[in-house]
Amino acid sequence: MNQNSYLNQLFCKYDQEQTEMKLEQQIDDNLKHSYDRLQVEYVIRNDQSIDFSWVRTQQPIPLDVPIFYFEVKIISKLPNSSICIGISDNIILYNKPLGLLIGSIGYHYDGKICYKGKPLQQKIAPYTSEDVVGVGINQVDKKLFFTLKGVRNGPELPYDFQDNQIYPAISLAGVSIVKFNFGAQPFLFDINQLFAFRKAKIQQEVQQQEVSPYGLHLMIQEYLWSEGYIDTLKIFEDESKLQQTELQETQKLKQISSQEMQYEQEFQEEKQNRNSQELNFSPMTPLQRKMSGLQSPNLAQLQFERKTSAFNLDDQQLQNGNYELIQIAEQAFFKNQFVNQDRQQLLIDIKNGEIIRVINLLRDNLSEFYQLPQIFAALHTQQFIELIKQGQATEAITYGRQHLINCKDVSIQTVDERLNPHSQKVESVLGLIIYDDPQKSMLRGLLSQQQRERLADFINKQLLVYFQFEDESTLEICLKQLIQVCGQVSSRGLFAGEQFQFNI
Repeated sequence: MNQNSYLNQLFCKYDQEQTEMKLEQQIDDNLKHSYDRLQVEYVIRNDQSIDFSWVRTQQPIPLDVPIFYFEVKIISKLPNSSICIGISDNIILYNKPLGLLIGSIGYHYDGKICYKGKPLQQKIAPYTSEDVVGVGINQVDKKLFFTLKGVRNGPELPYDFQDNQIYPAISLAGVSIVKFNFGAQPFLFDINQLFAFRKAKIQQEVQQQEVSPYGLHLMIQEYLWSEGYIDTLKIFEDESKLQQTELQETQKLKQISSQEMQYEQEFQEEKQNRNSQELNFSPMTPLQRKMSGLQSPNLAQLQFERKTSAFNLDDQQLQNGNYELIQIAEQAFFKNQFVNQDRQQLLIDIKNGEIIRVINLLRDNLSEFYQLPQIFAALHTQQFIELIKQGQATEAITYGRQHLINCKDVSIQTVDERLNPHSQKVESVLGLIIYDDPQKSMLRGLLSQQQRERLADFINKQLLVYFQFEDESTLEICLKQLIQVCGQVSSRGLFAGEQFQFNI
């Protein structure tokens, strides 16, 4: 189930888009369509034989509608006439009743249900003139149900069509008149009550999902590490030790062994749980962020990196002159040093406007990263901005000519005059130089602290990607999904505008 389908189920109400459906105009001498193409009449002209005629909608059911429902009123029907109401895929229409062709399901007037070319053993209530028959298609669970006179008629039936395009359809044989209702008029069946029931069921499933204290701990730990709050992470780890007894007791009550508390197994359990719940969360690299260790997407190398990151090479290995191993150890140690210590100071320097210090650090230690076009352009453009802020226009011009002459067409992350996230070319930023008072210009957002914060966030994420880490923590992903859900609540006017309350 994709994310939009999940939200549509949770916040479903009958979509007016369904009311725009019309019946397809069939070239059939036996059929007579109304002007609005919602009513069809089967007529017998002269000495014509009575053959089955099919009618279906002009367009298929929208795929993003989790439950589609329509009703058909039997305006008139002679006793010897045959009517069959249901759905079909994009099959060629033959002279057979609905359901007796592969790719269709039909509810016959006598109560028979035909599917995959044959009638099912179970029969439901028959229908005749003046009755209203409804068909509900659950596109999430791939099930179909029928209603009669506004009441559910029979159990849900699974369907399995090769073609994803599904059409409301009807087959007629003999004098009869039927009229379709796709929602322009109130349904006899209370479809909104069905939506409310499904929404309550999903909400109950969400509330019953257990989140272990250990899992929450990992999410917070990962977020702090990902954002470069290393000192805060150390404090968080120290304070969390106070709750160790409670945490262990919780796990004991759940009969979880200490082996199951390992990072990799915890990740696999959470991943399997997500798959079973069919929630579309983005995948997360396993959390391996103890301060003495390393996280790596290459799990086979992870244990080795942890061993070598602190130069834990025994004397025998050193005496054997295993220089390749020593080189790997040095690289792992540098990676550990940079992402866990230097990165924090680098982000602090950016937020304080110490751009030259950042440039020197990256140029001396990560020259390959520093030379990336967007990194190079973003840092030197920020230094240009810092010179403008200090009133050093002449120095800014000279600096721009030296470092930005070949970066004019590079797009960088900035903020606009309202401090909203923005992206623009370096050439536009250089326009700061033409204003006597840049603080009153349309580019004033570039002089704000928010601009520094945006640059720090950009450099941080690019560094994580460069070192093969995830650039977005699970907590950030959850918050984005929460914002999307809140937007759905607000835009659809649900719960009287109430959003979400956090119980702490």
